[in-house]
Amino acid sequence: MSIAECLRKQPDKHVFLYAENVIFEGNGKKWPNESFMNVKNLTGVYFPADMEAIGNNAFDNCTSLEAIVLGTNFKTMYPSMLAGVKNLKHVVYYGTRLDFTGANNGDAWKGIDQKQMTLYLGNFDGYKEIISGGKKYTTTNWARYTWKKVYYKGEFSIEDIIEVLE
Repeated sequence: MSIAECLRKQPDKHVFLYAENVIFEGNGKKWPNESFMNVKNLTGVYFPADMEAIGNNAFDNCTSLEAIVLGTNFKTMYPSMLAGVKNLKHVVYYGTRLDFTGANNGDAWKGIDQKQMTLYLGNFDGYKEIISGGKKYTTTNWARYTWKKVYYKGEFSIEDIIEVLE
């Protein structure tokens, strides 16, 4: 039985999934498509450090999900990877990419209102911009989303974010 199936069977138990040390087998380094669809009691996910992507609709309709933590190797955003995650408030990113492959037009956040989420960039000292493939990418429009607020290295504590959700 998968973790998602276990969570679906205990809908009254709110869970922050700390999966930083999960090892991927047979799926590359991508969180599987549709794997946590309709899990209503997941409040946060601390993704594996070596994960490179979140698959299509992986967390579709996870209505309690409020925070995600993405590691240094995260590089591919698939369309609708977080579709239906209408209460997502906190996105923490420990990588250094400003441009992404996959859903780089903002469609990874489909269904999430603009300026709803706060971004925490753990490896950026402040505002930065680059030109890649003729397009401008900045820390303030990271992942093609209009953030409520952006915090940089030294301006936030991951423990404070996680503690609120546990």
